[in-house]
Amino acid sequence: MNRLTKAAVVAIALSTTAVPPLAEAQSRYRSFLNFFPLSDQAPYAQHRYALCLQRELHKPERDQSPTYIAIDEFHKVEALYPNSTWVADSRDEIRELRDLLAEDSYRKARFYYSRKAYRSSESRFKEILEVY
Repeated sequence: MNRLTKAAVVAIALSTTAVPPLAEAQSRYRSFLNFFPLSDQAPYAQHRYALCLQRELHKPERDQSPTYIAIDEFHKVEALYPNSTWVADSRDEIRELRDLLAEDSYRKARFYYSRKAYRSSESRFKEILEVY
C-alpha cells in the first residue's frame, strides 16, 4: 500500500471522530495500527485512538476502568514510537487522566469521611498522596 493510501485510511478514521459514538473511529484506527504498525502515520493513529477512548470516559464518580485503558493507550505512543512528535501530547493527556483518577479518589474519600468511615477515607487520601 502506498503512502497516500495509508494517509487516506487515517483521514477516514479522523473524519469519523467528529460525531459520537466513536466506535467506528476506534475500529478504523485500531485496524490501521494492526495493518501498518511501522507506518510513519502509526504514532498519530495511536494517539488519535487513545483520544477516542478518552472522549468516552465517565465522570469521576463512575467506574474508571476506561480511564486506565486510555492511559495504557497513551503510554503505547511513547513505548512504541519514542521519537514521535506525539509523545509530548500523550504525556500531557496522561497527566490529565491521572488528575481525573485523583479527583475520583478524592471524591470517594470525602464520601467515606462524611459517612464517618474514617479508615476507608484515610486509605483513599493516602492513595492520592502516594500515587498522584
